[in-house]
Amino acid sequence: MKYASQKVALAYFAGAMALFVVQLLFGLLAAAVYTMPNFLAETVPFNILRMIHTNALVVWLLMGFFGAAYYLVPEEAERGHCQVVGPKRTQNHAAQLSSSSRRHLDARLLPPHPEGFGTSTPVLHSGHQVSPRTEVAVDHGVG
Repeated sequence: MKYASQKVALAYFAGAMALFVVQLLFGLLAAAVYTMPNFLAETVPFNILRMIHTNALVVWLLMGFFGAAYYLVPEEAERGHCQVVGPKRTQNHAAQLSSSSRRHLDARLLPPHPEGFGTSTPVLHSGHQVSPRTEVAVDHGVG
């Protein structure tokens, strides 16, 4: 894998494959109960087998799409991760938090794509190259 964040996709792919096997087995069992009504029909009714079979289909497809998104988005964006570490710790951290309601977060980003954001000069921060832009989009909500 090219980026560390793509490892999240492995869990989704494994879950999707497991649910595919569940769907296949319950489909075969439902087919057996449908064609041979005396075979396990009282123990496991056909409508329950059909429900599990179709629900497993929907869930494994969704998990596969989620896994594909987690795998492809970093690849297409050419970024491995954006990690927000948490509040910066200072010597008078408690005073800083009590005097201000804002918490300053330390965001560490991988470098942007060279042709991505125009002609802005990149800046090094905490060992990572970031854009010097300071625009922030704030959503104050409606009403």
